[in-house]
Amino acid sequence: MEKDSKKVNFFNRIKKSVFKLEDYSDFLEEKFSVSIKYFLLLILLITVLISVVQAVIFTKKINKGYEYFVNELPEFEYKDEKLVFSNNVDAYDEEFKFYFFANTDENLSEEKIKDYRNKVYNSSNGIIVLKDKLIYIEAGSELEYNFKYISEDYGIKEIDKQGILEKYTDNLKASVIFTFFITSLLSMYIVNVVKIVMDVLVLTLFGMIAARICGIKINIVPMTKIVLHAITLPILITGVYIISLLLTGFVIKQYNVMYLLISYVYIVAAIMMLKTDLIKQREELIKIEEVRKEVHEELEEENNKDKEKDKKEENDNKEDENKGVEERKPEINPEPDGSEI
Repeated sequence: MEKDSKKVNFFNRIKKSVFKLEDYSDFLEEKFSVSIKYFLLLILLITVLISVVQAVIFTKKINKGYEYFVNELPEFEYKDEKLVFSNNVDAYDEEFKFYFFANTDENLSEEKIKDYRNKVYNSSNGIIVLKDKLIYIEAGSELEYNFKYISEDYGIKEIDKQGILEKYTDNLKASVIFTFFITSLLSMYIVNVVKIVMDVLVLTLFGMIAARICGIKINIVPMTKIVLHAITLPILITGVYIISLLLTGFVIKQYNVMYLLISYVYIVAAIMMLKTDLIKQREELIKIEEVRKEVHEELEEENNKDKEKDKKEENDNKEDENKGVEERKPEINPEPDGSEI
């Protein structure tokens, strides 16, 4: 019978999932919804932490970009759905590995634009500003913003560098950062849930095969409960790795292989612990059965003794009754034969 373990809070459950494999049998007694809720909260926690780090880095980029905009960016003017810079820009920031290109020449060749793209892709992220559009590239993903649609959406017909500086406020900055954080959180959470659910399906299939090899028959739902907890450490390590990657740029090759390997090890270890528990339970049942037999035999002996005792008492009572009857039996005098006279 399943039971709801509300007493185990979220962080204690994390600790139990990582360090107490011998207690995984407790998860099998819970409702499936409890394991699902824990799994989704765990992914949410990691996603929030990553999004916070991303927001901090984005804020630093905004501040540094603002300083560059004020002090180094050439004058420009937006008019008639076209942007014109006084000078072309070819800038690179070493800290963020970020390229910024601005070339609004009328006769700009496709080869030059391709060269800009290649430099940005090699660096990981950057912005390319042309006369009619802006191209933003990050981590191999490319987005294009056409100035014509920006003008229609925001109602901007004409603007220059000074005009943007006048519109820029702390409230606008906070709004941009908050929007970035929420957008990043929601999109990353959905992607992470879908990706990890696919991993859970693969790991569940592996776990069921491994359990059969170990001589244990586990259905898909109990096995999924085990996997949803066994994947805790890999998810935590992944979160730490992504944060480290964002802060330092340090890349671990074949990380996905290591991630799955840790998951497999935890699942096999959990299955072996369950097998050990089953063996212990079997041994305890055998002992209980042996004790039950001994008690039964003792009770049988006691019953037999009581029966023999009762039978003996019954026989003794019968003998006493017979003896009493004989003692109370009247003496019969013979008929007179005339000899008495």
